[in-house]
Amino acid sequence: MEPDPHEIRALAHRIGDQGAAARADAHDLVRRSREVGWTGLAAAGMVAQTQAQARLLGEIAGRHDAAARALEVHAAAVEESLALITEIESRVRAAADAARGRLHRFLHGLLDAVDPSDEVLAHFTPPPPGSPQWLEVRLPAVDLPRRTR
Repeated sequence: MEPDPHEIRALAHRIGDQGAAARADAHDLVRRSREVGWTGLAAAGMVAQTQAQARLLGEIAGRHDAAARALEVHAAAVEESLALITEIESRVRAAADAARGRLHRFLHGLLDAVDPSDEVLAHFTPPPPGSPQWLEVRLPAVDLPRRTR
């Protein structure tokens, strides 16, 4: 299964919404506890307990916010990796095709010599299209981009 940055961002959005809902529930809980029509020790105890629960809901909301931010960062990294895989795959395929062409012309007497790396390139077995294995490809005479982080 290929990672999808759009799906990751959609999950981040859903988790962010859940955090916002928890935060809103916390505020609503505190507001309602203060609106009770009775007073006394029991009412004060209920308000204190409600505020403690609201703080926990606020912590939960904060964790949701952090998870949503982490997913956004992850989605950007996945997007960058997919673009890098596409670029590497394109460059390698073009270099291998060119090497096969040069070898073909050499074998038919149209070229006097070939680059020694052409043999490697011509017989290169590529990973599946879009595979993360493309990030590990190293070939002679092919300038390939690398991750920046």
